Amino acid sequence: MSEIEESNSFKRLQEYRVDFAYSKGQFYEAVNRLNIEKERYFKLRKTRDTLILIFTLLTFIGVVESNILDNQNIIIGVSASIAFGLSIYQFIDKNSFENIKEYQVTADDYLDLYKKAKNIEVKVKDNLITLEELNKFVDELHNRQIEVIQNSPKTIYEDYKNTKNAIEKNQSGYSENDFKNT
Repeated sequence: MSEIEESNSFKRLQEYRVDFAYSKGQFYEAVNRLNIEKERYFKLRKTRDTLILIFTLLTFIGVVESNILDNQNIIIGVSASIAFGLSIYQFIDKNSFENIKEYQVTADDYLDLYKKAKNIEVKVKDNLITLEELNKFVDELHNRQIEVIQNSPKTIYEDYKNTKNAIEKNQSGYSENDFKNT
């Protein structure tokens, strides 16, 4: 093992690599979670749209046929109220899931950081860079990580937990062995 591989800078580089792998996984998990939520949301929205159509049609039929039944006004009023309420809810409910792209960009940024850290690590092991160059690369990774963190959306614990489980089960492209001695 070379002097550079035993340096604190190299150890920090390896810690960054692990952090980047976990963070990348966490944000990709968030993208997957949000895509599932988006699919469920649009199915629910379709159901609400269908109900609005049904209650609007019932109201229309009630108005056209109002002289047949005496209690038709109650049916018309209830149907119109339900259709109106659902329409207002649809209007107010503006979950567009536009933030999925932000999670994807952040995950891609962490993937890029991971690859850069891994490439620097390989160069150290091949004795292609000096300790001074390593320190410069580590500082650059740190500064880039700060930028990514400042611009990243929030994830939830479930995203982290799913990432950790995927790594433990070797389902993420990384295994616990990739992170040993780092």
